[in-house]
This record gives sequence, C-alpha cells and structure tokens, in this order.
Amino acid sequence: TLKTEYGNFAPFIFLTGVDNPNLYGELKQLNVFDYFIKSEMTISLLERACFYAIERFEASMRYNKEREFSKHLIENLRYFVAEIDDNDKLTRSNESFKKFKEHVFLQSSRETQNEFLDLLKSNEGTFYFEFTVGENIVHTKWEKITSQFSVNYTYIGEDITEETNKKETEISRRKLETLGHLAGGIAHELNNTLQPIILRHDMIKDIGTQIGNQDIIEHVDENKAMLRHGANIIADILDFSNSQEHDTSLQEECLITSIRNSLEVVQKSLPPETKLEITVDEEIAHYYAHIGHNNMFKFLSNIIHNAAQSMDMNGLIILNFSILDQTKMHSSPVLSIMIQDHGVGMDDNVAENIFSPFFTTRAPGKGTGLGMSVAHSIIQNAGGDINVYSRVGQGTKIETYIPVTPTQSAHN
Repeated sequence: TLKTEYGNFAPFIFLTGVDNPNLYGELKQLNVFDYFIKSEMTISLLERACFYAIERFEASMRYNKEREFSKHLIENLRYFVAEIDDNDKLTRSNESFKKFKEHVFLQSSRETQNEFLDLLKSNEGTFYFEFTVGENIVHTKWEKITSQFSVNYTYIGEDITEETNKKETEISRRKLETLGHLAGGIAHELNNTLQPIILRHDMIKDIGTQIGNQDIIEHVDENKAMLRHGANIIADILDFSNSQEHDTSLQEECLITSIRNSLEVVQKSLPPETKLEITVDEEIAHYYAHIGHNNMFKFLSNIIHNAAQSMDMNGLIILNFSILDQTKMHSSPVLSIMIQDHGVGMDDNVAENIFSPFFTTRAPGKGTGLGMSVAHSIIQNAGGDINVYSRVGQGTKIETYIPVTPTQSAHN
C-alpha cells in the first residue's frame, strides 16, 4: 500500500519479525532496504534510521519538484528540443519541436528531410538549415548538446526566419541607399552638362529660322527631343535617389486631402481613354502618417501610370482607399491602398523583379525602370508594405498598407 501511494521513496521504517528469511526476500523484491531485525534494534540505530528516512524523503520531494519544473520549462520553451537515437527515431521532444515537425518538417520534401537528418547527426556544433514550405522559406538554427546521461543525440533548434528576413531587408536597403547616392551624383553631373546644350539648341534654331534653313530647324528639333528624353531619365534617377533618403519625422499631413489632390493631378496627366474608378473612405481624414504630400503624389503617379501603360493607356483602373484596424503584418491601424488594372498582367519572374531598380519590360528608350522602385522606396520609408498580385492576361492588383496615427480630433 505504501509503495503504491509513495513509490520507492516512502518515508517509513519497517521492523521485521525475528528470524524470518522469507520476509527478507520479499522486502528485496519491493526495493525495501531500510529495516531492522527486532532482536538487534537499539534506540540510537532507530533514531539514525528515522533521521535518514526523513532526509531521503525531503530530498526526493525536492528532486521531484526540480524535475517537474525542468520538464515544464523545457516543454514551454520557444526553442525546439529533441532527442534522436541511432535509428533516427525520435525518443523525446518538447511542444515546440512537435509543432515544428508538423508544420515545417513534414511539409517539406522527403529529400529535404533526409538531408536535414544527415546534417543533424554529422554536425558537432551549430549549423543552419532552410526548409521550403509552400512558397515560404523557413530559416532554422540548430545546436547539438552532449550529455553524459544519454547515448542518444540531443538538439536545440530555433526558427530564425524573422531575424534573417530583417537582416536581408536591411542589407537590401543599404545597397539601395548606396545605389541611390551614386545615381544621384551621376544624374546631377549629367543634368549640369545637358542644360547648356539644350539652351544652345534654342540659339541654333533661332539662327536657322533667321536664315530660313529648314534642315537646321528639323535637326535641332530632333536633337532637342532626344535631349529632353535624356533630361526626363535624369529626373527619374533623381527621384529614385531622393526616395532612398529615409525621413523618420512624423508628418501630420491631411491624408484625405493629399490623396485627392494627388489623384486630381494624376488624372489630368492621363488621356481620356484611361478611366479611374476611385473610392475614398472619409474616415481617412482622422489619421496622419510618415508620408508627405509630395511622396504621396509620386507614389500614386508612378503606380497609376504603370497600370495605364499596361493597358496601352486605354481601360479602367480601380482605386480604393480605406482604414483597416489591423492586418497580418500590422497590429495597429493602416491606410489601405488598392490599385487594380485590367492590363496584360505579369508572370512570376516579372512580378518578383518589378520593384528592382532599372528593371523594365518596355522597349529601349521607353522607360528607365525606376518608377516602381521609387514607389516601393516611398512606402518602405513610410513603414509600410506593398504587395503585387498578377497573372498574365488577367491584369495586376497592388495592395499597399501604410501605418497611420489618429489625429487629435479622432481622440476627442
């Protein structure tokens, strides 16, 4: 009864009968070793036995508590903890590893699983491994733990996807900033060179007009058109350069006014064949963000013109502006901007590179490939996200989310 209730650490002293050899065997089977033979018992031996029995019982209680605490701690760690034997059989693991196994390991290919297990057993220190789950890449870090208490392999791992993505984003941002500074410097030098040439063309054209030489006038007009195209390219490069400057000040712009004024100017720059269907939520008037009027105009102008060109400047572009309480990426309110066209659409390769500087699908001389990159940089500098959804022949939808802060009037 005592063994059933307390296990092998029951705090009691067992007094045997006299000269009962059968009883000794039974006690040994029960793992009972602290007992006295009545004929040999003294007060001092009994006191010492009681003292050691109580001490062992208290030690076992402390051990059990520490064991339960350690088990609870390991079970609730965000790190993956797993023990694997020589046959690749999982002997022990915590809850985090079970979730990792279900949602990441088992969702990857059999080749990836085998490669991962081979690396687990062959690496003695720290190593990194990438799992492909659907369209996502999960970055993990693992470390082998040596233990004198087990011949099996014990590992601790963690999901470092968020940390890795942040580092890659920061590296990309710094590269773009460097490229922006370089492009800006070159553009300024080219601009300083072109301006005097354009002015001299006007003078030469006046001379051609005075002497009545039509050939001079035509050649000058052709050259000036090419120079203006070069000046437009330089302006795009300067826009790209300026978009890399990260402004951390919180500008209390009236978003709804900024949006409407920008759309009004953009619409006037489009041909009549390009129609805009615009929906603007009045609630936007109660918020402001890390984006000024000029940047809002540049963003909308670049995205809308790109959409119009995908439809040969003939078709409908749908725009929706609203406030969302939260998104998958943001737990606080955001300005949602959805722009959808019904143009030629893009394949996956083009969609993945659409925001890369100098990337363009247009014919040579028709674009610099900087407009979408400028738009992307503006949204990034505003702390937002921009996503592209497109299929060839089915048009393109661009969803943008910019963090916003309620104005004082919104709190009152």
